[in-house]
Amino acid sequence: NPYETKTQHRETVVHTLLDKLQPEMITLDPSVIGNVDRAPKEVIEEDRKLMAETNRTEKPVKEKRKTRGRSSLAKRLLRKQQNVVDAKRIELQQRLEKEEEARLRRKQQRKEENEGTALARFFKEKQ
Repeated sequence: NPYETKTQHRETVVHTLLDKLQPEMITLDPSVIGNVDRAPKEVIEEDRKLMAETNRTEKPVKEKRKTRGRSSLAKRLLRKQQNVVDAKRIELQQRLEKEEEARLRRKQQRKEENEGTALARFFKEKQ
C-alpha cells in the first residue's frame, strides 16, 4: 500500500516477520500466565527504576552541522568556546571596564575644561 501510514507499515512488517516464524518456536510458560506479582509496590518501583537506568544509554551529543558558511571546524569550536568563562576572559572584561572608565573620565575632564570658554559651544565633542 503506497499510502499507508508509519504505524500501518510497522504493523505489516511485524505481521510478515511473525508469519515467517514457525508456530513451534513461539511458546509461552503456562506457569507465568494468570499469576499476580505479589511484591510490594516499593520493590516494583525500584525494579522499574533499575530497569530504566540500565536500559538508558548515554550517547554523546553530536552538534548539528549548520550550513551557509558556518560549518568550518574552527568556527564551530569558536562557537563552543563563546560561553566558556575562564580567567583570561574575566581579566579581559575587567581591563575593558577600566579602559571605558578612563575614557569617560577623560571625556568629562575635556568637557569641564571647555565649559569656561565662550566659543566652547561651537566645538564638536570627540568620542
